[in-house]
Amino acid sequence: MTAQQQVFARMGLGRLRELAVQTHEHHTDEAARAFVERLIDLEIERRMVLLHERPGWHPASPGFGDGTGKSTVATDAMYLAHIKGIRLGEWHDVARRALSKVPERARLAALIKGVKDHGNGDGPLAARYDDIAKDCSAFAQRLGWPPGVAALRWYGNGQAIKWAANKARIELLLMAKAGVIQ
Repeated sequence: MTAQQQVFARMGLGRLRELAVQTHEHHTDEAARAFVERLIDLEIERRMVLLHERPGWHPASPGFGDGTGKSTVATDAMYLAHIKGIRLGEWHDVARRALSKVPERARLAALIKGVKDHGNGDGPLAARYDDIAKDCSAFAQRLGWPPGVAALRWYGNGQAIKWAANKARIELLLMAKAGVIQ
């Protein structure tokens, strides 16, 4: 990871969105790419983690439950948001809206590639691209698509998934540079 990529990784999404717009005086293509990658990551997080009814995990067991120890204090940020009724953040909605403008086939491919690029998948998420192309139902269901998506035969092989994912990223990149992602 280059120094510039590290700066973009630590930068807030609001500032990164500003730098992604082509008319901004400090615009760089790298900022736009980083913004698109973060949007895809947020959509993956929304679909695979936050939409499930799991509020988070306590750092320790509840102990006696008398409220005096660290183990009975709700310290997990996701758990606190769940208690307040806040399940998704503003940027999750921005990512959802931006990706909804991309054709569904390309959107699924971009999310598949995003999961595969992070290498944190196990079970059906660890499958090779060619295996996913043969039957994408397990992957698609984990990402929120209905079970019948495999019958559509969207991808002939693993390379078709990668091409569709690149098409989605290019479309998102163009939207980010034009400043239409709000």
